[in-house]
Amino acid sequence: MPELRHLRYFVAVAEELNFSRAARRLHMAQPPLSTAVRQLEQELGVELFVRTSREVTLTEAGDAFLTGARRTLEEAERAVTTARRAAAGELGRLNVAYSWSMRFETLPALGQAFRAQHPAVDLLAQELWNSRLTPALRSGSVDIAISLCPEVAPDLSYDAIRREPVVALLGASHPLADHRPLPLEALADESFVLFPREIAPRLHDSFVAIYRRAGL
Repeated sequence: MPELRHLRYFVAVAEELNFSRAARRLHMAQPPLSTAVRQLEQELGVELFVRTSREVTLTEAGDAFLTGARRTLEEAERAVTTARRAAAGELGRLNVAYSWSMRFETLPALGQAFRAQHPAVDLLAQELWNSRLTPALRSGSVDIAISLCPEVAPDLSYDAIRREPVVALLGASHPLADHRPLPLEALADESFVLFPREIAPRLHDSFVAIYRRAGL
């Protein structure tokens, strides 16, 4: 299999039909170029050029080889570009896990902004309870997780992207519905709906701590 540099040398000579001009184009001396082309011909077992003191022309085999050599170099360049774009995060797939509250505003806003900057990256999202986000990150099944009050682990890094206030959701007919603002203490005699602790321990405990600070 010919080396890519030999293909580049051959294409340059084939396009210039002059070893001196091809050498200048390749920023190299002519003798090493001539030697490399000879080595390529020996490897292929065919004559690629007809050389005379007056001109250099392609043989029939050289003309046929030129098409494939150009295609190979183009594909190699395309592969390099693709690899670099993938390494820079411009290609590929981003697996995102999110907790249920992120679906309403945070995730759509982040998704739109990400697609605007990285249109060639597939964005795949799946909803998970907070307790399952850390194992998913550790296993590599997701690349990033977005959560309200996530579980904290020393081997993971965290960044705050927004802050949300704690609010009370009351029915329109509730006696306290029109109070602005509403002290949490005013809800001391109310029943609270709270999710099971095992699905989001840290978030559950943060709510309970708020209630306790208010004396509930």
